[in-house]
Amino acid sequence: AYTTSDISLTVNGTDDAPVFSATKYTASVTESGVQDHGNASEPGVPFSVVGRVDSHDADLHDKTPEYSIDGGTKLATAATVGGETYDYSKTTDYGTLYLNSSSGKYVFRIDGTKDGVVDKMASGDSKILNFGITVNDDHHGTGASTIEVTIHGTNDQPTLAALTSLAVKEDITLSTSGNLVISHDADASDTHSFAIVDKSVGESYNSTNGSYTVAE
Repeated sequence: AYTTSDISLTVNGTDDAPVFSATKYTASVTESGVQDHGNASEPGVPFSVVGRVDSHDADLHDKTPEYSIDGGTKLATAATVGGETYDYSKTTDYGTLYLNSSSGKYVFRIDGTKDGVVDKMASGDSKILNFGITVNDDHHGTGASTIEVTIHGTNDQPTLAALTSLAVKEDITLSTSGNLVISHDADASDTHSFAIVDKSVGESYNSTNGSYTVAE
């Protein structure tokens, strides 16, 4: 003989934290300037929409994830960069990262300040910035990832100081001399060499220190 009875089971859900699709998102921007071995323009990338962070949440009923920049600022008024709007930002000496908290889109805008830290980067220089990113669901579950931005330096054209007018006079002033001087070069690590173009007889110069002599 036997009897039957129902067993009631209650399954209680638990919040599952959202998970980013990547542990690191990478992007690259380049300073504007001139190309090596000449003065051909190097336009660089003043800002670059470098992508979108995304995540997965096993809990089907969790609301749309919200993204934020660790240590960043929630903007009272959204910023528009490259036609997109962003409501989070974090500024460094090298530039500003913007993030849309709903869509996950982000953009890094390079700092264009004259003689700023980016302007001082020479060709071959690079700087890596890492920004922590957090995703939240509506039950306080969080996930973490990183946006890594690499900034590449570009050569900047040096500026030669104004030259002093010099003269030689037959049988009186047989020679005169001066110095070529670089008045400005944004690239802090650059070294310079000098040359006289279309040098004539009687002209000589030092390519290292810029001194020159004009003789009759």
